[in-house]
Amino acid sequence: QEPGKTNTSLLLDQDGKFVEFGSKARDAYYEYDDKGGMLFETFKMRLDDKHSVAEPLAYALNGKSQPLLKVIVHSLKYVQEQAMEDINRSQDKALGAHEIKWVITVPAIWRGVAKGMMRKAAFDAGMISSENSDRLSLCLESEAACMA
Repeated sequence: QEPGKTNTSLLLDQDGKFVEFGSKARDAYYEYDDKGGMLFETFKMRLDDKHSVAEPLAYALNGKSQPLLKVIVHSLKYVQEQAMEDINRSQDKALGAHEIKWVITVPAIWRGVAKGMMRKAAFDAGMISSENSDRLSLCLESEAACMA
């Protein structure tokens, strides 16, 4: 993993409620394991599963599953909350999530369906006020890498 990059790991409790994100999720997983905690990793790519016809699922390390959209929504909510805290720490007047121009990177190989689901997840997470909001841009990871 690259220095300064947060692991895309999500820990939910046995009821599917958010517990932790990133490396803290991994650390906490072993404390939750016997209580039914679910640790999800590398779930983003399942959005573009060409073999899935039903609602895609994310599978935790212990074999339990949750709807993939729900897992991504929890992750985006966490990212949004952290970003808003950082942004508003230096502002005289607090900004709302709908005032931010969000950019989410997506793999270049993704089809339109997967991009649409990512947009829906951002809406469900409260990042944007409508699924077709111009306050969200989906940027191809390869293009974002060129700008970094």
